[in-house]
Amino acid sequence: MTQLSSYSDEHIAMQLIELRNIERTRLSRAFCQRLSSLAAHITCLQLSAIEATALLEEEAERIRTENEECC
Repeated sequence: MTQLSSYSDEHIAMQLIELRNIERTRLSRAFCQRLSSLAAHITCLQLSAIEATALLEEEAERIRTENEECC
């Protein structure tokens, strides 16, 4: 009985780790897509370095806020 219980706990832990990795991958891809969109936007509008930095900082703050609300 102990082995079954131990295996079950280990199995659950492995499932949780796998789900976390899937979620991290999803978030990383979404983040990269946002950065690509921002880079295209910056290039298209020919923003100055100061304007581009401000835009990136706003996006970083928005992402932080979303993550805090989510978790």
